[in-house]
Amino acid sequence: MFVIGLTGGIASGKSTAARHLAACGAHMIDADTLGHRVYEAGRAAFEQVVATFGEDVVGEDGQIDRRALGGKVFGSPERLKQLTDIAWPGILAMAREEISKARGDGASVVVLEAAVLLEANWQSEVDEVWVVMVDPEVAIARATARDGIDEAAVQARIDTQLGNAERVALADVVIDNGGSETELLARLDAEWQRGRVLILDLHTHSIKSDDGRAKVQNYCQWIRTRDIPIDGFVLTEHRQFDFESDYSALAEEHGLVILKGSEVETEYGHVLVFGVTEPLYETFDFASIGLPLEAVIEHCNAHDAVAVPCHPGRPRVGMSAHLAEHGVPKGVRIVEIYNGGSRGDEDAVAGQMAKDLGYLGIGGSDSHIVSHIGRCATEFPDPVTTEAELVQALKAERFEAIPRQH
Repeated sequence: MFVIGLTGGIASGKSTAARHLAACGAHMIDADTLGHRVYEAGRAAFEQVVATFGEDVVGEDGQIDRRALGGKVFGSPERLKQLTDIAWPGILAMAREEISKARGDGASVVVLEAAVLLEANWQSEVDEVWVVMVDPEVAIARATARDGIDEAAVQARIDTQLGNAERVALADVVIDNGGSETELLARLDAEWQRGRVLILDLHTHSIKSDDGRAKVQNYCQWIRTRDIPIDGFVLTEHRQFDFESDYSALAEEHGLVILKGSEVETEYGHVLVFGVTEPLYETFDFASIGLPLEAVIEHCNAHDAVAVPCHPGRPRVGMSAHLAEHGVPKGVRIVEIYNGGSRGDEDAVAGQMAKDLGYLGIGGSDSHIVSHIGRCATEFPDPVTTEAELVQALKAERFEAIPRQH
């Protein structure tokens, strides 16, 4: 899960940015909303505020009167610090709870929207800090038009916040909002796509494989409860393709990408096939043992699919074991260089073979039981949410194998 800290000064467009990121699919946490809750009667901060600022900050409803409290701290840096020393730790604790809950719910991206993110020194709580920025003159013009307050009041609020230079120095991403809303949204979209590196386990088996012992639902639950660092997986069932199963609801429930492929058997060992369609499935017998690898590759190329020899460093069922007898096959471009089920020097053999023959490499766990999923994986810089997009990414050679992680 990736956590973005979104911040910005008054009238910077931070709230507009937050709404757009929510529309992009981010799980949103609003620190301002948490700030309202932190003072609720019964919470520790409520008692601290009353003890520090007096009983008169409590309204008729028994809750903190924020207007009365604001009057107590306005214009006094010392009193304001007293308040933030009470509020900020409570808000942070609630934000951590919300982030943890989002992780458990399967969120892939969380945005913590907090005007005081940097002032409160919360940047260590997030993976990236995104700052929405406008020049002070623009902020004043927008705030006066939007809120009906005078320039002096806006300037007073600006003076209590970090300046643009200070925010930029602490930012990972700076979103300039000096133009139109359309331009702002375009910049956000660009950063959203840039930040979405996707990690997929490209080699897994469920109970639909003859030796698989894992249910797909259990894979999903394991990934989320154990915080396995992958965004999804490809089910590569042995000697078949599962046209019937629809995992879209399960994928949505857990916030994962679940794709399907196959693992077939050739005279060079086992081969993963990505992008299986009914026309491709009819061109050769996926259940057959000892398929001709070069023919499989040709069929895949003709049907916009990709064939990838897997665990090539493994005795008997790996490609390297058959090179002496059959020679180097034509058409291979990618092999699996990291396999979660490898033993001894099998991955080293695969890696050396790939290096010697100029092949690219992917990673996959080859999981047959739940706890093995995500052991090895493959990173993609572009969105991959369908089998077609996976094939496109592999053919474009935009991926990187990730070695064993757990």
